[in-house]
Amino acid sequence: MTTRAEQWAPPCGEDIALHTAGRWWDTVRVPEPFGDRTLQLLGEASGAVIENYGTLYWLVPTGSAADWRIRRVSVLCTNERESGHLGVPPAHWAEGPGPHWRVPFREGRYLTDAVCLHEALRAAVREYLEQGGGDADLRPV
Repeated sequence: MTTRAEQWAPPCGEDIALHTAGRWWDTVRVPEPFGDRTLQLLGEASGAVIENYGTLYWLVPTGSAADWRIRRVSVLCTNERESGHLGVPPAHWAEGPGPHWRVPFREGRYLTDAVCLHEALRAAVREYLEQGGGDADLRPV
């Protein structure tokens, strides 16, 4: 059986398409400086990632990250807490500046497992704090 998320694909033209989070996937927005470390920690477990001027966007299954509480990390979904839109670049845009696929879109494997992403994010933020990088809030979820 094919799920709705498996039917989704980025635009194939030459323009960015605006997508509402929560329809096909939810989006986890991770700023520098711990976005790169999160990507390193995930390794091959990462699905596709969009980068836009240093901010990384992971696509996760709908509803899988709606209750996360990590300061400076936003979950865009269709709930009352935070909803939003994501500018999705065409699949062939692999370089910036501007929105591009940092980890390329692959049909059938573009979503990141939310549990794996959450663990990697918490580890990346914790490392950042231990190195004196700031005051991100690591409240348990």
